[in-house]
Amino acid sequence: MKSSIKCVILDCGGVIVTDGFKRAVPALSKKLGASEEDIFKAYIATISPNYVRGLMKPEARWHAFFAQLGVSFPLKEFLSIVNTIYQPIKGAIELVPKLKKQGYKVGILANQSEETLNYLKEKYPPLFKVFDFYLWSCECGMSKPDHRFFEKALEAAQVPADQCLYVDDQEKFLEKAKSLGFHTLKFQSPEQFKQALIQGNILPEEKQDLSKERER
Repeated sequence: MKSSIKCVILDCGGVIVTDGFKRAVPALSKKLGASEEDIFKAYIATISPNYVRGLMKPEARWHAFFAQLGVSFPLKEFLSIVNTIYQPIKGAIELVPKLKKQGYKVGILANQSEETLNYLKEKYPPLFKVFDFYLWSCECGMSKPDHRFFEKALEAAQVPADQCLYVDDQEKFLEKAKSLGFHTLKFQSPEQFKQALIQGNILPEEKQDLSKERER
């Protein structure tokens, strides 16, 4: 992934913003009066790919979850709790302008439900101003690991897969991207991401401020 990269494509949840339903489970347990284990089991049992593809309404997706759990709860209040899991990962999005300054295209390719996307647009507007292109599963009617979704990203980037670096925190999506010819990088932390970009000659090494060093 050294000199041929022309575009960096990032996942959103787990890379740019925090993700993971588990982070909301303790608060939901108190509100719903159900154990954390039962809540997570119900979540897993009622996952539908059509939900993040924008082909299933939130009411239908979460009604199935409530039915599985055997509870009734206002959807709006429920979603307000779930959406608290999404917060910017400090140090990650700050790398995007640095990449663009070096001449790279930078885009988003993410599995995201419609109401979560709307929440992010309302809560974190800067997220929607810094990237060159955005591909959200709920707007495209397809989701990872569908090869067509990755191909759509290549169309937006206007470069072949072997000139793209795809960054994600989930191994299954990285494996799919790699099988399609992408360079891949597993995101673990902003610092690890930054160092990988430097080591791959995608970002230059930051120069130390010698004046500050002398002051010490």
